[in-house]
Amino acid sequence: MPMSWNAKRGRALAFIVGAVLGSLSSEADECNTLRVRGVEVVEAVRGAFRRLGLHCEAEEYYDEKKRRAYFRVLCHDERFTEILESLRKRSWKWINGYEVDFLRGFLGAGDCQYMGSYIMVSIRRVEYVDLAIECLDRLGMGYSICHGNEGYTLYIPMRELSKARRAIRHTRYYAYQGT
Repeated sequence: MPMSWNAKRGRALAFIVGAVLGSLSSEADECNTLRVRGVEVVEAVRGAFRRLGLHCEAEEYYDEKKRRAYFRVLCHDERFTEILESLRKRSWKWINGYEVDFLRGFLGAGDCQYMGSYIMVSIRRVEYVDLAIECLDRLGMGYSICHGNEGYTLYIPMRELSKARRAIRHTRYYAYQGT
């Protein structure tokens, strides 16, 4: 489906694609809603939406099941819906060359936890696992992955953070807050 607006490859689009897929991989309720943790990540998402010419709003809520505070970032723009509809086919095209920005969005919106010497990321859908792994491989970062009843768990050792500090900058802070 051709985009009715000029969606140019770049850092902002790669970040939003990462945030969308990270949010969807961790059980977002609605397709136009991103679930993220922390004010810094919300501001980064808002800034990326602004650079793409899209308007969004954010609200804080408490997830009783996970016992954590999150933010919902809502975008009711038809152009954002077009991005969502074409993500499965075009994701790699939009993030190729911007792997760090994709990971920053993906890990900032997903469920990350600090587990001592590594960060644990819960991912429910295999296609999102494949994109994250491809980005980690391209950045030369080590990882391990396990499959269980709840989906996939991606483990990134803390020593790998130095290879892509910008990607994990917010993630490390919020992973610490989650334990």
